Amino acid sequence: MGTVHAFTGSTSGTHNGGEEPPMTDYVTHTEFKSAMSDINERFVRVEARLEQTATKADISELRVEMKDMVTETQRWMFATVIGLFVGFGGLFMAMSNALKPSAPAAPAAQPAPIIIQVPIPPTAPPGK
Repeated sequence: MGTVHAFTGSTSGTHNGGEEPPMTDYVTHTEFKSAMSDINERFVRVEARLEQTATKADISELRVEMKDMVTETQRWMFATVIGLFVGFGGLFMAMSNALKPSAPAAPAAQPAPIIIQVPIPPTAPPGK
């Protein structure tokens, strides 16, 4: 691709009483066509990028979605904290009941005594 020279508005020549300075740095038709082609290619890439950028509506929609996500996350965190408190409270109650000394067992009622009757042997009649 050829080098494109931009006209700076000044030349190495002298300025003649308010007239335009003579232009000595010309751009050829091929160089101009090449430069325009390059500009068009760049412009197409810029337009393609602009199609991918977010609009105000997209950003607004994203903001609403993010707010909903934050709210949902806060609800889950709150429910988790409540669940942990209830769970640990129940665990504490169970452990404190398990570690309490148990009341001494009441003495068991004495069972009725077992009576064994032994038959009395017949006594011999007196005098024999």
